[in-house]
Amino acid sequence: MKILQVLAAFLIIGSPALCQNKKYLGSYKVENPSFEKIIISENNGKLYGEAVGQGSSELMPTDEMNTFDVAEVEGASVQFHSEKNIIESLTLLMNGESITGMREFPDLSDYSGVFEFSDSPVSKVEVMAQDGLLHINTPEFGETDLAFKGVIDEFYESQYSSDFRFTRNEDGEVVELIIDIPTQGMKMTGMKKVEKTNLTAYVGKYEILD
Repeated sequence: MKILQVLAAFLIIGSPALCQNKKYLGSYKVENPSFEKIIISENNGKLYGEAVGQGSSELMPTDEMNTFDVAEVEGASVQFHSEKNIIESLTLLMNGESITGMREFPDLSDYSGVFEFSDSPVSKVEVMAQDGLLHINTPEFGETDLAFKGVIDEFYESQYSSDFRFTRNEDGEVVELIIDIPTQGMKMTGMKKVEKTNLTAYVGKYEILD
């Protein structure tokens, strides 16, 4: 029974390594003539770093917090730096050279819009960027601000201990909002409302010029 309980907790919470890796993911802009970005990604619970145009390598955890060895390059390492528990930059140490990368965060306006829910306690959530924060308004529960969790596209709402996760399509556009309330065993998914184009704006007489 204890084994089953541990397995269930693992499935609900996720692998500790995987959860820890998420805080590093993203694109880091560097000032370097050979490449402009370092992209940190995750695959099968392993962390990878890619200097765009220069190939990628697995990042191996070390005993030092937020520090990884570059598997494909002997003696190379990546150190991540945080501010208020949010990873904001990295330093690549390789061949006696130190390269700093600043993490690129999405503009809060990416998330703005109305997300509609069905068969849910929430009918819709209006999301807007306001005074440097992400603000939400629901007909059922009123207004509040969301706190950035340090993971790209993920936020936290404190009143109901809710996790807000936005998902994107292949073009990088935010199209979906998932609200997870673990304390109530509830998960809700809403789709972003697409404003219909007013076709009457294109109606008229057009003169063809030779």
